[in-house]
Amino acid sequence: MCFGEGDAEIEFKFTKRNNASVFFHTAGNYFTKDTIIFGNSINLIDLFPYPHSKITNKPRDYSVRIVIE
Repeated sequence: MCFGEGDAEIEFKFTKRNNASVFFHTAGNYFTKDTIIFGNSINLIDLFPYPHSKITNKPRDYSVRIVIE
């Protein structure tokens, strides 16, 4: 039985004269999945692998799909 979806926090750091960091969260509509940094639109599309109750993933096992326009 699932009581709520999980959440992953993903940090991106961008550099252009000044530094900017953005944190995306994967949980539903509670957190932002898009932003604009240095005039570029950044959208979080997906995070892999999906969680599984019998598998513990290490940070290096994950990959993220984003779109920068």
